[in-house]
Amino acid sequence: MIGSLNGKAIGFLDDNATVIIDVNGVGYRVTVVTSLFQKLAGSDGNITLFIHTRV
Repeated sequence: MIGSLNGKAIGFLDDNATVIIDVNGVGYRVTVVTSLFQKLAGSDGNITLFIHTRV
């Protein structure tokens, strides 16, 4: 299970508040709450996201 991701935000999908984060060449799609999405949109530096997985 993934506990956190640290990397560069390389994409933002506004339709469902999804951030694509590049971690050493692997892109992860992470859906976040709208308030966090708005803060991250336009970010060009490294970010760390703590992950909670729902199955």
